[in-house]
Amino acid sequence: MGDEPVLATTYAGLTERQAVARVLCLMGGVGVSGIGAGLFTILGPWLLYDLTRSAFWTGSVAVIQGLLFWAGPSLGAFVDRVDRRAALIWSAVAQGVPASGLAVLVALHHADVLSALLAVTLISAGLNLQFLAAGTARLMLTPEHARLQLNSWWSATTLLQFYGAPGLAGFLLQWHGEAAALAVEAAGALPLLVTALALPPMKAPPTESGSLREAAHIFRRERGLWLYTWGLALWIGTFSGIFAILVYFYRSTVHFTAAEVGLSGLVAGILPLTFAAVGATLNRRFGPGRILVGGVLLSGLAMIALPAASGPLIVGGLLGLMDGPDSPIFAALYTMLQARIPSRLFGRVNALRMLVSMGGTPATAFLAALLADRFGPVAVIEGFGACTVLGALLIAWRTSVLRVLLSGEIAEPANAKGALALTRVRGRGPA
Repeated sequence: MGDEPVLATTYAGLTERQAVARVLCLMGGVGVSGIGAGLFTILGPWLLYDLTRSAFWTGSVAVIQGLLFWAGPSLGAFVDRVDRRAALIWSAVAQGVPASGLAVLVALHHADVLSALLAVTLISAGLNLQFLAAGTARLMLTPEHARLQLNSWWSATTLLQFYGAPGLAGFLLQWHGEAAALAVEAAGALPLLVTALALPPMKAPPTESGSLREAAHIFRRERGLWLYTWGLALWIGTFSGIFAILVYFYRSTVHFTAAEVGLSGLVAGILPLTFAAVGATLNRRFGPGRILVGGVLLSGLAMIALPAASGPLIVGGLLGLMDGPDSPIFAALYTMLQARIPSRLFGRVNALRMLVSMGGTPATAFLAALLADRFGPVAVIEGFGACTVLGALLIAWRTSVLRVLLSGEIAEPANAKGALALTRVRGRGPA
C-alpha cells in the first residue's frame, strides 16, 4: 500500500442522496436500539446493588464493559470481512435475547449475580459489535461534503440514548420494576433489526484485503488521530471510573429514588444536546484540538463539583457538563477517520482506536469501585476530577494536539514568523 490512504467510498451502489437517506435511517434505528441497550447502564448496576449491596459488584458492570474493548481488534477484523448488514443483525440478537432471558429470571425471582453478569457480558459484546458495524456502514455511506454535519447529528443521537436511557430506566424502575424495564430493553433491539434489513449489502469485495498490522501502522502514522485518541483516553478513563460508581453514589450518598435518578438523567441530556447542535460550528471555528482540551478541562471541573451538588436537577446539570463536549469531540474524530482511513480498514482501525482510548476503563472502573468501598464515592469522584483537570492541562502543554486539524493532519510552524503550513509527520508517536 502507498503512503497516502485512499478512501474508497462507493456508497454501496447507491446514489449520494440514497446513501444519505440510509445513513439517517440507520441513525434512527441505532438511536432507538441504543436507548434500549443503554437502559442496562442503570439496570445492570441497579440489579447488582439489590443483589449484593456492594460497590465492587455494582461497579463490575463497567469493568466487564471495559474488558470487552480488548476483544475489539478481533471484532473489527470480523466487521471488515463480513456484510455489515449481517453484523448489525447479529448485534441486535445479542442485545435482545439475553435481556429477555434476564427479564424472565427477575420476574420469577430467580435472578442472581451470575445471571446478571452473563447478561451484562452478552449485551455489552453485542453493543460493541453494533458500534463497529454501524460506524463502518456510516463511514462507507457518508458523502465527503456531509461528513462533519452527519457525524455531529450521529453524536447527538448517541447522546440521546446515553442520557435518555438512564432517565427512562429510572422511571421504569420506579413505576414498573426491574423485569418490565428489562423487557423494554429487549424490545429496543427491534428497530435496529428492521433498519439493518433495509440496508444494502455492504460486504467488502474479495479483491480487497487488509490486516490488523496494516491497520495499526496506518493508525500510528496518522499522528493527528494518534494524539487525539490519547487525549480521549484520559477523559474516557476517568469518566468511566465515575460512571462505574454513579449508581452507588445515587443510592448510598444522595439517596435518590429511581425516579430522581431518571430525572437527573433527563436533565443531564440538555447541555450535551446543546453542544451537539453547534458541534460542527465549534469545530470549524476553534479546531478539534482546542475542542478536545477545553472539553476535557470542563468535564474535570464538573466532576470535582458533583459531590457537593444536591437534588436531581443540579446533579443532572453537572453530569451534562461532564459529558457535554462529547458530541463535537466525536464528530471531529469520525471526520478525521473518514478523511484518512481506507474503507476496507475502517473496522480494524476503529477497533484499535477504541482499544487505545477505552482499554484502560476496566482498571479505572475496578479502582473506583474498590476505593469507593474503602473511602466513599465522594472522595473518588473528586479525585478523578482533579486527575482529569491536570491531564487536560498536561495534554495541551506537552503535545501538539492543539494543532490537530479535521483532516487528521497537524498544522506546524513553517518558519520563524510562525506562519502555519500543513505538514505530514510520519512515523512518530505522541510528542
